[in-house]
Amino acid sequence: MVNAQEWLDKNYPKQGRSEIKNLDISNKDLEGELTLDGFTNLVYLNCFDNQLTEINFSSLSSEKVRIINIANNNLSLRDLSFLSRFANLEELYVHNNSQSKIDRGIINR
Repeated sequence: MVNAQEWLDKNYPKQGRSEIKNLDISNKDLEGELTLDGFTNLVYLNCFDNQLTEINFSSLSSEKVRIINIANNNLSLRDLSFLSRFANLEELYVHNNSQSKIDRGIINR
């Protein structure tokens, strides 16, 4: 497993993040917490199939984000009200369909 924040900071330096509209960090074997600071123009976020326990969306533009895929992770217990500020969200994926992860208790709660 790889620390999610360290991986993101290494592969996406903060000075270039505002230019990124599509961020696909799926299937990277990432674990732990992730803060998406600096991705102010993000439209599409794909974090599918990692072991993320927390994702901080606070710096994302509530008007620009259209698609969020956080399926097959290990997010902590919460309701989805934290997503209510994304007024233009068109697609949201939060499911768990990996039987091996479900069997190990690695699921979005």
